[in-house]
Amino acid sequence: MVGSGGPIRVILNGKPVFERNGESTLTVDESEFILPLVKGKNQLLIKIGEAGQKEWGFSLRLPDCEVRNRKNRYKIAE
Repeated sequence: MVGSGGPIRVILNGKPVFERNGESTLTVDESEFILPLVKGKNQLLIKIGEAGQKEWGFSLRLPDCEVRNRKNRYKIAE
């Protein structure tokens, strides 16, 4: 689940999996989509906002998953 204050694009392992355009205020869990994760490592890139946008924000949540992080590396706990 993702929310953003403006345009957002989610890319997983080099392939776009979600995109939303337009202006809005940040709403947590605004959009839901499937992340086709593969076993092992996955590379997740989130592009937020647009050039010249002064205020932006985003939220990302993986429902039903326990996520652990260390130094900007995240791991889904099994």
